[in-house]
Amino acid sequence: MKRTLIVFLLVNLMLSACAPASAPMPTPVPSATPLPTATAVPTSTATPTSTPMATPTATLTATFSPIRSTPMTIMMHPSTDAFDAVGFLREFILILQENHIRVITYRNILEDPNITVREKGKIAIITIDDVFIGSRNGLNRTVQEMIDLLCEANYPAVLGVVTQGEPNSTSVALLRDLLEKGWEIATHTDTHPNLGMLSPLEVSLEITTSQDKIEYLFGHRPITLILPYGQRLNNTTAVKNAGIVWMVGIGGGEMYNVNDGVYYVGRQGPAGTPLKTFEILMRRFNP
Repeated sequence: MKRTLIVFLLVNLMLSACAPASAPMPTPVPSATPLPTATAVPTSTATPTSTPMATPTATLTATFSPIRSTPMTIMMHPSTDAFDAVGFLREFILILQENHIRVITYRNILEDPNITVREKGKIAIITIDDVFIGSRNGLNRTVQEMIDLLCEANYPAVLGVVTQGEPNSTSVALLRDLLEKGWEIATHTDTHPNLGMLSPLEVSLEITTSQDKIEYLFGHRPITLILPYGQRLNNTTAVKNAGIVWMVGIGGGEMYNVNDGVYYVGRQGPAGTPLKTFEILMRRFNP
């Protein structure tokens, strides 16, 4: 009996020693506490990507008025006995440079329509009329000298080309080179008539004949018509049908409407000194 009692007591002691080790097992609730992983909701907070920062610029362009200011535009012709166009242009270029004016073309505006809004008062256009490519002797000497001056200043110009006659190969080669440098060739018609005195059919013939010749020679069809004598046309059907975008005259045309089919724009010829002409241009085109 004593021996059985001792064995019984020993077994009891052994069981009581094991019991505490198994009891704490339920406490590992910490494994359920890893709720921090649920706190990783920041991934849904990544909505900032839905805040489109670019929208302001989109609304800005939409607010631009369709009525635009024509860039100040100087109209140059070959020199005469009474007027030294080359000397005038030389001084005028210096004034543009001193005032940080950038020179562009009508084609540039078509490529970037809002440039006349963004850079109003800081851009100018230079046109040279009466560029006869059918002259046997090549371009007029003073036209050539004005081209040289503009090339030195890295200023592109718009050349009003008259296409009548057999094209001079030297003139054509020069104009091709200028086109590659960003200059613009405009039609100044085929025979340089006063378009206001012609019928719509004759106007159409003058423009399209010139365009066809220019496209054949340069692989480039003009979108700009420089009106001979600055004579503005009331009926622009022939001009529209020819695919002309810019109709360039002299008087008026300080503003144009981008919703119009053809844009009529004006220019200013030399008026006294280059400085006085620049001041007139600034007042007229940048009121």
